[in-house]
Amino acid sequence: MAAGRHFVGHPQNRGTTHTRIAGGDRRYGAGMRRSVGTVLALMIAVSACSSDASDESDETGTTPTTAPVPTITAAPPVEAPQTIVLNGQGNDLAAYLAEPPYTKQIVIPHFDEESQPEGLDINAQICFDPENPRRFVAGEDTGQPDPPQGWGIFELHGDRIGELSATQVGKLTPTYQGSLDNAENYGCGFLPDGRIVTTDVGNQSAGPADGQLIVWYPPFDSYEVDYCKLDIRLGTGQQVAVTDASVFVAQARGPGDGKGPGVYEYAIADMPRSIDECDDTDATGAPLHAIESRLLLAPGDQDGLGVVNGIAAAPNGNWYVSGVIGGAIAEYTADGQYVRNVLSRPEGEDLEGESYSTGTPLGIGVGPDGSLYFADIGIVISDDGIGPGRRTGKVRRIAFDADGAPSAPDVIDEGLSFPDGIGLVTLQPEPDTTAFAGIRHLRRRFVDESRPTGAAGDLPASDERVLLTDLYIPDGDGPFPLIVHAHGLAGSPEKFTELLTTWADAGFMVAAPRFPRTSDWIEGSQGVADYTNQPGDVSFLLDQLLGDAELAATIDADRIGISGLSLGGGTVYGLVYNDCCRDERFDAAIIMSSLRFPFSGDYGTNQIPVMILHGDADPALPYDDAEQSYDDSAEPKWFVHLISGGHSEPYENTPSPHDAVVADITAEFWRGTIGGDEPALDHIQFDGNVEGIAEVVSSRA
Repeated sequence: MAAGRHFVGHPQNRGTTHTRIAGGDRRYGAGMRRSVGTVLALMIAVSACSSDASDESDETGTTPTTAPVPTITAAPPVEAPQTIVLNGQGNDLAAYLAEPPYTKQIVIPHFDEESQPEGLDINAQICFDPENPRRFVAGEDTGQPDPPQGWGIFELHGDRIGELSATQVGKLTPTYQGSLDNAENYGCGFLPDGRIVTTDVGNQSAGPADGQLIVWYPPFDSYEVDYCKLDIRLGTGQQVAVTDASVFVAQARGPGDGKGPGVYEYAIADMPRSIDECDDTDATGAPLHAIESRLLLAPGDQDGLGVVNGIAAAPNGNWYVSGVIGGAIAEYTADGQYVRNVLSRPEGEDLEGESYSTGTPLGIGVGPDGSLYFADIGIVISDDGIGPGRRTGKVRRIAFDADGAPSAPDVIDEGLSFPDGIGLVTLQPEPDTTAFAGIRHLRRRFVDESRPTGAAGDLPASDERVLLTDLYIPDGDGPFPLIVHAHGLAGSPEKFTELLTTWADAGFMVAAPRFPRTSDWIEGSQGVADYTNQPGDVSFLLDQLLGDAELAATIDADRIGISGLSLGGGTVYGLVYNDCCRDERFDAAIIMSSLRFPFSGDYGTNQIPVMILHGDADPALPYDDAEQSYDDSAEPKWFVHLISGGHSEPYENTPSPHDAVVADITAEFWRGTIGGDEPALDHIQFDGNVEGIAEVVSSRA
């Protein structure tokens, strides 16, 4: 089992030390009347009906790692979204409130073999996925050169400074050219279709231009991601900016052959859409498809940039461009015409012995109010040459008045080592998973290296299966009964937070995996055939949970339940009814809006208590099939008829008139079976028979 890392930090005052909270990715049986083709066609037709309401904008993200998020002791007040500024500094990932008092939190601490062995070294540009603003990319070079430097892919959790944590779900690691200098990772950006682009520096100040522009292809919940090199002659490649049609790359030296420093534009239409279109290789043997660029703008006497390091879009459609040596930030039009400087070094100042009083801007970023933030790396000239001084770095902000005039740069933080990149995100409050006091939520990444994942659509095959798993743990020492919950096609654990936290609040630990090919990370139904592997995924996950020293202490291994919706319910049928994959460690099961999908084995009947729920208005899977499954099941058993109930709405976060009934009777079922409170089963009939909403029938020996 391989696991990722989950990090939780503390809020700080500027200049204080930080502490890390540590903690650890076919035949039908009886009653099967429809062909698999018909069943899957029905599933595919309504996969878009699955609730899009996820708990996070996506946590999803999630995907995955170790270490608990702090225990929730009370629901926080509802507040306006916060804009967060992220910066890599001294290999820590820091986050700041974007406006005074600029409250600070270390989200990911740096690696230290003795004091912080689970830390990571974070640096460079930080870029967020506009379609999933909780997923971000940052330079990650822990332990370089073994493993090599690259870019970590992370999920950000929490929505307030002081409550943030991050999960590493993957890493982008290419080959590098034979640079005289260490080929530092730096720029990143998300293309409109979800691909990622990165730049590495290559030779920094001398030698041939050998930085690289690379495009990466999903899925990204992996440490082996397909890529194609687009340009291997960047002259000190730096920050990246992305529009709908182009990628813009700041080059501090330029590619040579008469082309100097500036911002270079690459057409997205020229970039291979898949690894199969990458038709050449470079000297390292890595995939290459060279494309041309055009010079958009070059530094000149009017702007004082000297070199070009950073680029960010201004609110008016123009560009802000930074030059670290010149200590300047200039504004240019979209077609590269100089407009003005918003930052210039004071007249008469130089870098001898100390940095410019107004800073040496490297990475830059723009907030939603138009404020401009920059990483002042603190360049000085000393006897050792030119470079960042000792703790001369700062993070700064330039505000603009009503007429658009820039203010003098405000110091957000100072005394920093090598602050080099900036990232900004506005965090909408996460779904209210905090309404239940005392629930701990954490996420882990489990990797089954013994079983492969097949190709799906444009997604390549993999020799492993990755399960990013959300865990909800009641407060207290435990051990607690465990429930494993399986999502449906185009689903995710985040779509069930209301139901899962209800179960956790009732005293059950809940584990909800994201399946490799049937979650909402996969477009449409490309991976639906992978459902046959999901019972094995669940059994593997259970092995890992029970074999993890930290988690096993919280689990009562003699009281384990399994639940699932739709295709996830089919997974439950496989684990409970089919001899292909029956797992006798489960003691009770809940099946939601599903049927007995075909597996390699034969269907028998259940040997544990089962509750089957189905809506009579389900457009995906027929109601009468669920009734037949109930008839074929052994006692004790319950059937819940959801009157006018749809396919996923009664169970996912999407509001439904069935929400209260489903929450109440499923919790009572768990209490009466794996919870050891058998009288709770008597309440199911009372709470489940609600006029116009639901009807319950049962058969108990």
